Amino acid sequence: MNVLEHRLTPTFGRGRVQRRPVVVVGAANKGANIPGSKQETLNQVVEALRGQLGEGSPKKKQQQQQKKKKNSKGSRGFSATVKGKRVAIEIPQRDDSDEGTAKLCLDLINLLGTDYTSRISLVCCGSVSSSTMDNMVKEVPDLEVLNLQEAVAEAPAGDIIILSAPGGEDVGALKEVEELLYKCRGATLVCATNPRWDDVDPPEEYRGMIRNFTVLYSFVPLSIQGLLGTLDGCVFKYAGGTGAPEAAAYRVFLTDADQESGYKQIGQMSRRPGPGDLETVIYNAQAAQSPITKAAKGISGLFGNRKSD
Repeated sequence: MNVLEHRLTPTFGRGRVQRRPVVVVGAANKGANIPGSKQETLNQVVEALRGQLGEGSPKKKQQQQQKKKKNSKGSRGFSATVKGKRVAIEIPQRDDSDEGTAKLCLDLINLLGTDYTSRISLVCCGSVSSSTMDNMVKEVPDLEVLNLQEAVAEAPAGDIIILSAPGGEDVGALKEVEELLYKCRGATLVCATNPRWDDVDPPEEYRGMIRNFTVLYSFVPLSIQGLLGTLDGCVFKYAGGTGAPEAAAYRVFLTDADQESGYKQIGQMSRRPGPGDLETVIYNAQAAQSPITKAAKGISGLFGNRKSD
């Protein structure tokens, strides 16, 4: 996931009806927590994942999982009911290839710590070489690393499933992800890292599966070409370590040197903002800060709201 580039175009007179984002020009940026580096981003994601796992003692859970594996006598897979959580995380990365995303997942797993490692199965979707996966196992010996085809053929052993770059234009890959989710329906947590299904228009039969993933963390840098030049900012969603991801809003920020965080929030939505939403919130924010608009408000204030005699 790289910087999202977008060119603003006027929307007047198009005759389309769309749900408008909430505009919060001049809102306080308390709790923005926008990361300033890759490490800060990963730290926030790990905090959010630990919050979703919600266990006081990961070591105790690890021992229970090992006991479960021992008693299963080689059987894999889970119960017939979906009891775990399905979340998605969206992190900017320089190398947005399938291999780059798999390595990003390994960085997250290392940050989660050894208490969680033996509980995790990393499923590499897309084109990830066998040598890359072998090197991951060498780096983290307790980690199970599978490609998507292997995971579908024999369900992962871990109760925490990390999917690396699932989805995309290949309908066959979506079908394999669906089959994997069925086999892992009893997993404690399934986390889709930088899923590809947001980049395409998936077939109708797979949209329900995709909607079952709640976005836990999303940080998408923006580069917006407007009438007055390029504007930089981001779309940011972060529920914190113990927050409910369903309740967290997508917040839209523009860079602002006058703010302590370096960003100024200009809008927010309960759903993911699309290009039209970004156009609306940025136009409204610019209009509110326009000297012409401020002057008009000042003139209006001089006359007040008195009724004519």
